[in-house]
Amino acid sequence: IVHRLIEPIVAVFLGSDLPGDPHSHTGAPMRAFLNHEVPEWMTSRYRVSARAEERAILAISRGAKDALDAAVDPDGAYGRLGLLVPGRRIRPADLDAIPSGGDRQMRVAILAGHYDAANIATARAARQVLEQAGHAVDFIEVPEGHTQTTWKNHLGKVLVSLFGPGQ
Repeated sequence: IVHRLIEPIVAVFLGSDLPGDPHSHTGAPMRAFLNHEVPEWMTSRYRVSARAEERAILAISRGAKDALDAAVDPDGAYGRLGLLVPGRRIRPADLDAIPSGGDRQMRVAILAGHYDAANIATARAARQVLEQAGHAVDFIEVPEGHTQTTWKNHLGKVLVSLFGPGQ
């Protein structure tokens, strides 16, 4: 934003894992929350677009599964998806469930750590499946691991990929 590579944005940060919380924050309840409640709340409080193609959902590591699940849902509220060092919680069955073709084509940015031995295969598989489904994917692989520093160092690249000129 400071370098005028993207316009100012409004961001909401959500945590899905609450210590000691016995309630499920995944699957259909999380998908409904992310695709309906969050966008309605945002548009009621901020001057943000109600158009899915102008909104993005980004998630880090474990949360990437929920973001992916919400974004590829036929009723998805997001036209842009950022997966930051996505974790193994994304299973092959999740990737196999991604619909191919269709009218909803997303802009996707995936940040992967080259030295993230436990998760790099997941990031690469997500890239392949999303590209095959017809989505525009930027794959940013950096010589780092699965750390908060990795996503902090490269979040700007992901945002420019999703919201920069021509996007």
